[in-house]
Amino acid sequence: MVRPLLLIIPIIIGMLVGYELPEHTELFESLVYLFLILLMYSLMLGVDPSQLRGSFANVRFFKVALLMNFVFVPLLAYLLASVFLVQHPAIFVGFILYMVVPCTDWFLMFTNMAKGDVPMGVALMPVNLLIQIILLPVYLYLFAGHIAPFALGELLETMAVFILLPFILAMITRKAMAEFRSSDWRDDALDASLPNLQTGTLIIIIFSMFAGQADVIVGNVVPLTVLLVPVLLFFAVVFIASQLASLRARLPYGECALLTCTVTARN
Repeated sequence: MVRPLLLIIPIIIGMLVGYELPEHTELFESLVYLFLILLMYSLMLGVDPSQLRGSFANVRFFKVALLMNFVFVPLLAYLLASVFLVQHPAIFVGFILYMVVPCTDWFLMFTNMAKGDVPMGVALMPVNLLIQIILLPVYLYLFAGHIAPFALGELLETMAVFILLPFILAMITRKAMAEFRSSDWRDDALDASLPNLQTGTLIIIIFSMFAGQADVIVGNVVPLTVLLVPVLLFFAVVFIASQLASLRARLPYGECALLTCTVTARN
């Protein structure tokens, strides 16, 4: 019960602060950028690199996750948009744009909170990122009739800043801590400190996100109400579908939790 409140309260405070201080939007956006890097770094600190090799070899999980993220979810998004948003062309496109791209990074935080398979999630991140950048123009053309350019620069930036950089820094830190004392000491120290660091970082990110977008949210209440029903239906259907897919594929709990988080979290 405590953790959901820790995520809801920053939304409310962020909205109030952002509405009162609209001139600081760029500051809040910079905080999101920096603390997201810190969040990814802290999550990767808890990952043993030896676990990653086995994660990449898990073809069964990758097959289920990719089918859910890049076939089932886009089709579901298009169906919901066609039913609820066909009278609102701009919102229709925005809904498609949001729903067809899985979260590339901080879904790991929710996977970690659910005690899911974080090393598998680290292995999944670059695959999700690469495929979504390639397929996004295809989805927009097929589902919304819009032609979008291939965003190679954004792909490289996201890969370098939010995946590669935190991973390298985390592995250097893990090695330095082990050499400073021992691997057991490092693991105990990380187990004791990482949960609080990750929760605190997530709170700052959520606060900054809503503070930076408060004026946009307040100024677009009507579009938000139009989106409410299809968004709620999307998350309900996707959650149930990910549970059923996990049962059918006989995924262990850790992989089931990861699948649910990556399929539910959008970019």
